[in-house]
Amino acid sequence: TQFALLTLVAILVGGAVEYVPLAMIDSNVPTIAAVKPYTPLELEGRDLYMREGCNGCHSQMIRPFRSEVERYGDYSKAGEFVYDHPFLWGSKRTGPDLHRIGGKYPDAWHFRHMIDPQLTSPGSIMPAYPWMQEDALDYSDISAKVAAMRTLGVPYEEGAAERAADDLVAQAREIAQELQESGFDVTYDREIVAMVAYLQRLGTDIKSDSVYVAGFEKLMTRRVTATADAGGDFDVSEPLTDASSLEAGKVIFDGAKGLCYTCHRTDLGGQIGPNLTDEYWLNGCDLPNILKNIRTGFPQKGMLPYGSGQRLTDEEMLQVASYILSKQGSNPEAPKKVDQQRAQVCETTW
Repeated sequence: TQFALLTLVAILVGGAVEYVPLAMIDSNVPTIAAVKPYTPLELEGRDLYMREGCNGCHSQMIRPFRSEVERYGDYSKAGEFVYDHPFLWGSKRTGPDLHRIGGKYPDAWHFRHMIDPQLTSPGSIMPAYPWMQEDALDYSDISAKVAAMRTLGVPYEEGAAERAADDLVAQAREIAQELQESGFDVTYDREIVAMVAYLQRLGTDIKSDSVYVAGFEKLMTRRVTATADAGGDFDVSEPLTDASSLEAGKVIFDGAKGLCYTCHRTDLGGQIGPNLTDEYWLNGCDLPNILKNIRTGFPQKGMLPYGSGQRLTDEEMLQVASYILSKQGSNPEAPKKVDQQRAQVCETTW
């Protein structure tokens, strides 16, 4: 009996020592000033993300390994998840990690991808979610959701719950308008608008923090420099025109080795990256410049380097560049809009 009593006392004292310090602090997770609470529309999108089981195939946790940082972006920080209830880190990657997906693709890409993943990622095993374009978003309890988040310590401003519905509609109208301008038939009150809002938010807060951005850019700059230094200038001025070379370039462009289609579409009309079929170019339109762009990439924009034998040989890069030039003037349906501030008209002819 005495032993049992002493054991009970030890358990109670030990439990108190473990629990009391944690109960007396708001959180032991370091906060990041740039990280803000989700908007009401993003909260609804997050609930849809869980309802559809997206977290069963996609993680939201980029580990601090070079391979992951190069593929997905800067590694995840604990403070980025401080307002997530519950966490959606995940432990399985049937599909890619989504923690830095926000801003990587335009709204139109996400819309097209949710309706039919094969349109943006041929060969994808992700199921389609066409009903999200048709089903109305039920946000009748959004005020209660925001109030509940405040109870859990999420720092929403006073009165945020009361105006949550109005804020939701305002953001939804902006996204719907952009989608409509891209040629999609959708209204602001559809579920897919909330899903797009949530996906576009993921991992973006930290991008406004200059310290973290500077560190990531330094890493990627070293990567580009090393790739550029590994190869000299291309001594070629004319693209390949024979059918076998152009077909080889198409296979690389559309295949897993190049993955060019994920940013430029299979018809080269552009979605994340620019339209490659018109007369407007961002970084030089002559063949040596195109080859250099393929070799070194633009990691800060999401395009990794393909040259120096890391992904493609010089011959394969020439085949891809030649295929791209062969599609000039092909006029694909609903191409990406031209960046008028950066793009220049190409005066080179082939």
